[in-house]
Amino acid sequence: MTINYFTLYVFLFMFIIYRKVNRDTSSKLDEEADTASDYTIKVKNYPNPGRGIDIDEDIKEFFESKFDLNVKKVNLVYDLTDFNNINEEKLKYIENKKDMLEYRTEHGEFENEQDFEENEIQIDNCNLILHKKQAEFYNGISEDKDFYRHFTGIAFVSFAT
Repeated sequence: MTINYFTLYVFLFMFIIYRKVNRDTSSKLDEEADTASDYTIKVKNYPNPGRGIDIDEDIKEFFESKFDLNVKKVNLVYDLTDFNNINEEKLKYIENKKDMLEYRTEHGEFENEQDFEENEIQIDNCNLILHKKQAEFYNGISEDKDFYRHFTGIAFVSFAT
């Protein structure tokens, strides 16, 4: 019976030491590791500077001049409603295509071959519009300068360590 108590106390003691070492190691590693979450803030309701102003540079200059911080990167949040609407439209055409193909599988032919071809054209048109909007999005910020209207007023600012 005393050996059982002795074994229990040894295991408890070992468990306590293990937890302490594990906690100390975890704290030490967390202090040594620099992650984006350690040096990134979320800025809300940043005023939209308007046409012709580079928003990233405006935010960067604001933090560097007002707070004397070294800004490493600025990530802006944009409203992607246009992308979502086009993508939803494309998904409707894809669902329609699935139904048409299912009908063809069951009956051996399309109900209306011309509808299937028009549906394919609509899917291709949606893809073209999406690619065009993506190009505008990636290139438009610096070239178009009208893209500022998609800025939501939210930005993530990362600072150098």
